[in-house]
Amino acid sequence: MPTVYNIPVESKRVFFRPERILLTIQNEIFAQRWFGHKQHLDKGLTIAVNDTFTLWGSEKEVCYCTIFSLVDSDNKKLSSYYLPLILSTSEPAFPPSKQIYAILKCTDKDVHLYEAEANKRYLTSILKEMEKGSVLTTEKRAKVNFKRSRAFKTDGTFRVTPLSQGETTNVVYRVRSDYLDLMFKSYRMISSHYTEPQTLKMLAKNGFKNAPSVLGHIALGEESYKSLGLFEDFIKNDGSVFSLFMKWTGDAMADPSKMEDACRDTSERCKRLGAVVRDMHKALKESAEDIAQEDVDHYKAFFQSMREMAQSATANLSEGPLPQMFLELSSKLDGVPAGFDALLGKQKQVTHQDLHLGQVLYNGEDIYVIDFEGEPIRQQEERAYKLPAIRDVATMLRSFDYLANMALAPSAQGQLQASLALGGIQGDASKDLHAKAQALKDWKAKACRAFLEGYGASTDDPLIKVYMVEKALYEIAYEGKFRPELLSIPVTGLQDALR
Repeated sequence: MPTVYNIPVESKRVFFRPERILLTIQNEIFAQRWFGHKQHLDKGLTIAVNDTFTLWGSEKEVCYCTIFSLVDSDNKKLSSYYLPLILSTSEPAFPPSKQIYAILKCTDKDVHLYEAEANKRYLTSILKEMEKGSVLTTEKRAKVNFKRSRAFKTDGTFRVTPLSQGETTNVVYRVRSDYLDLMFKSYRMISSHYTEPQTLKMLAKNGFKNAPSVLGHIALGEESYKSLGLFEDFIKNDGSVFSLFMKWTGDAMADPSKMEDACRDTSERCKRLGAVVRDMHKALKESAEDIAQEDVDHYKAFFQSMREMAQSATANLSEGPLPQMFLELSSKLDGVPAGFDALLGKQKQVTHQDLHLGQVLYNGEDIYVIDFEGEPIRQQEERAYKLPAIRDVATMLRSFDYLANMALAPSAQGQLQASLALGGIQGDASKDLHAKAQALKDWKAKACRAFLEGYGASTDDPLIKVYMVEKALYEIAYEGKFRPELLSIPVTGLQDALR
């Protein structure tokens, strides 16, 4: 349902006032999944429009593409966002369910305001600009470049389907015609360090077939540009590997006799997944460099920053066992950074950086890796920093823990109770919940072994443990920002990684 705002002016006065519009829907923006400063909402955040460009405009409908910053009470800019909006006297063709959608009740008529990707005209307009290789100019004379990677046709009728409805930190749609079948990813947080287009091009150049190829991307600026969006080939699929494994483990929770089949089928897919990740790293190997002492120091500094952010995320909780659990684990973290010393003389390279089961698709025959923009809460320059390939292996292993936790939650009294049961902190867990937790721990162990076997990594590699600890800290910081109801998963995961 749209949020309704009473605006005591004529509609024509709101059509060309982007700053007023954003301030009106500020609380809607703060509630979005892609908004990454939820922990700062008590610090008097407000919105400041930096720039805009218009794709079309009339008295009936206007498409504003806004670039705005978040500003705290000390007038400090926290980060910048890209938010294209439609203001129209007509309802959207397919109203967004979890995205911004408001009705501005003006004195003369209602104005519908919503994220532009929900309007087919926006997606087809930017695709046509991409076909031409256009360069648009913003209100403040910045350049918006539509960088085409290959020639294509925009003839025919387009069909548009949302692939994310507010569940991700980007906005994703499928765009199809007789000639094209594409995925458009609209980046909300603006960064000059999104390397996804370059990474996908490197993979294609080196013969890696298990990732999408790039059609083109939208860049704000010239040499040191900031990516606003990306068109890539759509990979027809049956869903993510995460959703596939969730179905199998969910069926096994309802009927324990199915767990053997779930373990067998999961292991088969995980071996292939490991091989795909191995081949992905080989295709990115041309970017490799030797790790120097300054890199080791950098990795240690990042670990420390994640530790501090994780501590802040748990300390902000008003109740429950998680703050005390994290506090008790803190002393065990002191010696972990020394493990990074083993990286000296090894190699760093371009990696996926945010590899997990939700970033991998299955089409019934093979596995495909997507979403190479990096971890959402990393500092922008961190996203371009090269890492050892083994870190991707560790982040994938953490993903199996997430899946086990979420698979157990329906059988428990919520996610916290499920995480405590899986972590061996029984509380008031029933025998049935204990048995299901043990079955999922066995499933996770088999899945992890199969993945490592397919990749060719040793289960005894000490760097895997170091990076699993680092990733758990990252996840605590991430969930504190975006999904605090899931904080119990990485906190208990941290406990497991430190054993």
